[in-house]
Amino acid sequence: MLNSSYDGEIEQWDMIDKYSMNVIYTASVDIRRRMSAKKRSFDFVEFDTDLVGEQDIYPSEYVISDNSGHCCNVKNEWLYEAMLFLDDKLKEVLILKYWYLLSRRDIAKILNVSEKTITNWKNKAFKLIKNYKERRLECDIRGP
Repeated sequence: MLNSSYDGEIEQWDMIDKYSMNVIYTASVDIRRRMSAKKRSFDFVEFDTDLVGEQDIYPSEYVISDNSGHCCNVKNEWLYEAMLFLDDKLKEVLILKYWYLLSRRDIAKILNVSEKTITNWKNKAFKLIKNYKERRLECDIRGP
């Protein structure tokens, strides 16, 4: 009888241990995914730290807004210029996502479109911004 209850306790602890390990593993995978997604989201932004302190940047000079009244301050001149060329819907997605910190689901509800559409618009905006940055670098290298 003593053996049987002892075996039952071991089984309970094994189940609890497996459950705990599963919870910890799932949480760590979730954290890694979020961190990876956050890193990927900002990969296109390369800040020019050499310019800090050498150039006066007034926030009012770099205000971006869309047709819906959402606005943000952009502290990087090339990013500000690139965002000026974006369609309002692309601009609005970036502003809501990265300045207002809304989720894709919330943005989709606000704009009355699917979450997939939000992802497509965000990716298109990133691609256009990246192309703008590359063209600007080419012009800087070649000269005026």
